[in-house]
Amino acid sequence: MDQENGIAIPSIATLDGFIEAVKKNDGLGVNSLPIGTTLLIETENSHYQLIILNPDTRSVIISSSDSKFIQQPTNGVLNGSTFGGRWLRSGWIGVGMRIEICLDNGTTLTTSKVEKISLVYFASSSRVTH
Repeated sequence: MDQENGIAIPSIATLDGFIEAVKKNDGLGVNSLPIGTTLLIETENSHYQLIILNPDTRSVIISSSDSKFIQQPTNGVLNGSTFGGRWLRSGWIGVGMRIEICLDNGTTLTTSKVEKISLVYFASSSRVTH
């Protein structure tokens, strides 16, 4: 609570609260994934496929069979994940968080909350689920 103004501020809206919440969430950083890794992501409302083009710049191709916002495979840059406020964990895809991707057409896609992340490694085709 803001002592001066008597305003209740949710802890998630503060930097310290955001950091604590992120520490408790499962997820992965795209900068640690090899080129060609495919991520299958289930959100509350849609299913997405991300292919990592460049982990250092977080360049991806995003596609979806059921999203009204992604009609065909589209290039973009994965900004990171958010709980819906102003804080963003850069390059991160977190369960319980929303993914933010800047698409090549200049729009920013913010997904509904991530429920499940599956990794399909391009080279080995092995799958790990978080």
